[in-house]
Amino acid sequence: MITVNKSRQSYHQNIRNIRFIVKAFELMKVPVREEHIDIEDFLVWMHAYQDLTRRYAKSGDVFIEKCLEHYVSTRLLNLKPGHVYIDVAGSNSNFAPVLCDRGIDAYQLDLDYPDGVHGRKIGADAGNTGLPTESVNGMSLQCAFECFQGDADIRFIREAQRILCRGGRTIINPLYVDHEHFIITHPDCNQDEIPFDEGALKVWREDRYVAPFSRHYSPKAFRDRIVSQILPGNDFYVIHFNNLDELKLRFPEQRIYCDLAFVLEKRVSYPAA
Repeated sequence: MITVNKSRQSYHQNIRNIRFIVKAFELMKVPVREEHIDIEDFLVWMHAYQDLTRRYAKSGDVFIEKCLEHYVSTRLLNLKPGHVYIDVAGSNSNFAPVLCDRGIDAYQLDLDYPDGVHGRKIGADAGNTGLPTESVNGMSLQCAFECFQGDADIRFIREAQRILCRGGRTIINPLYVDHEHFIITHPDCNQDEIPFDEGALKVWREDRYVAPFSRHYSPKAFRDRIVSQILPGNDFYVIHFNNLDELKLRFPEQRIYCDLAFVLEKRVSYPAA
């Protein structure tokens, strides 16, 4: 394994070219949709979801980013009262409770919870939830999918297709894709306990977050690991939000980086295995 010494921030600022990444996806037959963040609609949403956005008010320079991720999920999922929703890797988020207050049958799923369904919390591996087949209308992961170590990302995509209802969607945002396939880890974490993808670079994390694992796909790695798991007949695409510069001008002190998202929509029912 090649080890390089780059911080996440400097890597993105100095090397990453989103147009190159979009073009690479297109060449690999991974559909990409260009979309524009409606900033005025985003501001209206922030006001309407103050019970959610207040939680991120102390998030410093990622306040707008955290709000944007949840805005993207709510708009792309288009949940209706009575729909079943799961906030995957929801940890201590209040997203599911906020949706419950709006009539959504919303749950949080996380490995840290006790095993099983306990009220609105589900303790389970996201790749093996134990939930009934075709029981969920929508799922989303806000700044979480990159932390799925080993084959957990692959297993989740398979499980999502099992538990989603026809017409149900899973949203991953941000989708961390770079020119190269790499894993970010912190030197203070026990490297012997961290699984690294074959062929991926190891990148040392040099910011204040002592986190053991964050996966950035290359377009090819995303195709090979994730797109290859999508069953025939189901729909999927990458979204490129192409006007983040406008948001950055509107909020100049904020770090805003949700320029890619992934949508998986179940279109076909399959017999239970």
